[in-house]
Amino acid sequence: MEPFATVAELAKRLDWELSPEELDQAEGALDDASMLVRAHGKSWPTAAEAPHIAKTITLSAAKRYMANPDGYTQSRAGDETLAWDQQGENAGTVYLTAAEIKLLTRLVRPNALTSAVVVAYGPTKTLPTVGMVPTDATPFPYFADPVGPW
Repeated sequence: MEPFATVAELAKRLDWELSPEELDQAEGALDDASMLVRAHGKSWPTAAEAPHIAKTITLSAAKRYMANPDGYTQSRAGDETLAWDQQGENAGTVYLTAAEIKLLTRLVRPNALTSAVVVAYGPTKTLPTVGMVPTDATPFPYFADPVGPW
């Protein structure tokens, strides 16, 4: 499947010109990021069919990787220190943040409702029925107990 963004679009977001080796890395990062977006969203076959946020998240994940492909958690030059503490075990990989995953989940399943199987536990008591409720389909019992069988 094609990535959601191009290397040229990623290069516009970076602060430097990409070398020939970095162009190959960028292409791989976009492929990986697109795969992750599809895994957490939907399996959109083309970039045109995907929502624009899929492209934005893909570019963000690829940019994070390109900024730190070696997975450093700290860099020091003289008296300046730069830290990437939030990456943790994801350092040096293409990854989606928790916020990006949540956004993709809400995009695919907006209400987050799901069905749950419910099984009665133990024996059920039989309540006295007054009669059967007539319906177009199968009639069902009308219970005498005002609380009902529930």
